[in-house]
Amino acid sequence: MTADTIRQHILTGSGITGYSGAPYRDDAAFPFSDLTKKILLTMGDGGQADQYVSQDGCKILLFTKGNPSAADIKQCRDDCETVRQFLIAEYKTGSAFGIQLIAGVGGPYFDSQNNRKAYSLDIRILSNT
Repeated sequence: MTADTIRQHILTGSGITGYSGAPYRDDAAFPFSDLTKKILLTMGDGGQADQYVSQDGCKILLFTKGNPSAADIKQCRDDCETVRQFLIAEYKTGSAFGIQLIAGVGGPYFDSQNNRKAYSLDIRILSNT
């Protein structure tokens, strides 16, 4: 659920455009089945929790469309940097009261699906349990 909240937070507030959100990777399902779509994938990892605070991990991946040009790859990297800066500035959403950057912009990663490229961020979300 935390990954869903972060994905919506990014799509509605960060200013990046043209991305379809995805809660999981399935190459046969939309949006991965449509090679014309850029994709924002968020995957959550559980973390430490007590009765007051939950610390969940989240991997954020931004994918280019299929068969990207050099300009598409650069734009994806720039969008990932925009998301990084957005999460540092806008670190509260839903029950989250803190977002910590664990790993900065990584990539490009090469995807086997018709040559998509991806960039990533790793974050930790602090929220009320």
